[in-house]
Amino acid sequence: MHLRQELTPACLVAISVLGSSCPLGASAPGPPPPTMQRGHHVYVVSPQGPRDGGDFGPHTPGTQTSGLQEAFDACRRDQRDLYIQGGAVPAPFENPGGVYALQTTLRIPWMQDFRCDGGEAVLQYTQQSGDAIVMDSQMSCVYKFGLIALPTGNADGACLRIKPQTAGPDRLVGVVASRFAVNACVGGGSRGLESEKYVATGDGLVLDATSGGIVNNEFFVHEVLGCARGIYLTSPAPTSAVLNNWIRCPFLHICGVHLQLGDPGTHHGVLWNRIEGFVDSQDLEGSIGARVAGRGNHVQLGFLRVHTGVVLDQGAAQNTIQTQNLQGRYVDHAGEGSNRIRSQEPDGLRITTPEFPADGVWIENPYPATLEVLILAPGEISAWQRRESGQAPLHVDGPMRAGQTFTLRPHECVQFQHQQPARWSWRALEY
Repeated sequence: MHLRQELTPACLVAISVLGSSCPLGASAPGPPPPTMQRGHHVYVVSPQGPRDGGDFGPHTPGTQTSGLQEAFDACRRDQRDLYIQGGAVPAPFENPGGVYALQTTLRIPWMQDFRCDGGEAVLQYTQQSGDAIVMDSQMSCVYKFGLIALPTGNADGACLRIKPQTAGPDRLVGVVASRFAVNACVGGGSRGLESEKYVATGDGLVLDATSGGIVNNEFFVHEVLGCARGIYLTSPAPTSAVLNNWIRCPFLHICGVHLQLGDPGTHHGVLWNRIEGFVDSQDLEGSIGARVAGRGNHVQLGFLRVHTGVVLDQGAAQNTIQTQNLQGRYVDHAGEGSNRIRSQEPDGLRITTPEFPADGVWIENPYPATLEVLILAPGEISAWQRRESGQAPLHVDGPMRAGQTFTLRPHECVQFQHQQPARWSWRALEY
C-alpha cells in the first residue's frame, strides 16, 4: 500500500513540524528553570513580554521582531544569555501561546561564549522576500530554537542563514566551535497535510561562507520541509570554507533538493563535513535527495519516495556517500574517480555487466564504486592493460584464466588484446 494512504490525519499531525521532539536534550516547553530566570544573568523573551514579566516580547516598544532583535542586541551589550519562552500547541500549525512574528529579518549579532535557550517557540517570518534569521560570526556559542517558518507562497529567503560577516573581539570573521539545535525549518511550500500537488519554496538551513568560514561546529535540525533547498552549504573558495561541521537531520521532506553541498564551479570550499539524515520527498515531482559538488565530505542518507537520490555535480571529488534504499536512483556528472557511493542494499547501484570489449578498445567503469571483475571464460587474450584517470596505463603481458578476478576503481579503464573475447561478470566490491 502506498505510504501516503497508510498515514491517517492523526499520524500526519504527529510527525508534523509542531510535533517534533526536543533535540539534543534541549529544554522542554514551559517556564524557564530557576537558573534561567530574570536576575540570573539571563534575559527572557515571553509571549506577551514585557506585560507578562518577560524582559522583551511583542509589546517591546517599536519592535518588528516580537522583541527578539532588541533582546539579542541587549544580550550582546550586557553580556547576558537569552531564554525564549515557548507555549502549548492546541492545533496543527497553530500556537498562539508561543508564536513570535518577524515582520523583518532578525539579525543575530556576533557573539562569543553566549547561550540562547528556550522552549518550542515558533519564529514566524511574515514577508515573502528575505531571510527570517541571519546570524553573524559566533565563537563557542550554543543556540536552541523551536520552529522557524517562512510564510506559505513564493518565499525566496532562508529560515536560518548562518553567514559570518563581522569581526568579533578576537578579530575572527567566522562561526566556529559552536552548537545549534532547531526543532524545524519550514519553507514556504507544502507541509504534508495538503491534498493538492506538493510545491517547495525558500531555503531551510543555509551555511553561507561567502564572507567568513563556518568551521568545526555541530548542527541538529530535527525536521526540514517545504523548501526548494532543505540544507544548503555554500562557499566560494577553500580560504572561506564550510569545513568539518557535523550535521544531522532525521526528517528531511517535501524539498526540491533536500541537501546541497556546494555549487558547481565554486565547490572546493565545502569540504570534510559529516552529514546524516533521512529523506522523504513524499513524491514531490523532480525531487533530489542530495546534490554534491564539494570535496571530501562523508554523507549518510536514507531515501523514501524520492525521484533522484544522489547527484554528483561537476567538480565533486573524494566524497563518500552511504545510502539506504537508493535503488539505482543516482546521477554522476562528476566524471571523477574519487567519489564513492556505498549502498546498504546488495545492488543499490544497479550494476550491469557490459559486453566484453573488442580487441584494443578501452572500456570504463562508469559506477561510483570499486568493482570486482570475474573472468568466466578466458577466451584468447595475449595481453591487457589497466589505466586510472590521469595516469599511465599498467601493462600485463600474458593471458587470463577462468576464475581470475581484478578490480576496477570508479572511472578506471581496461583494454585487452585478443583473438577471441573472454566472458566476464561485474559486481560491486562493497555494498
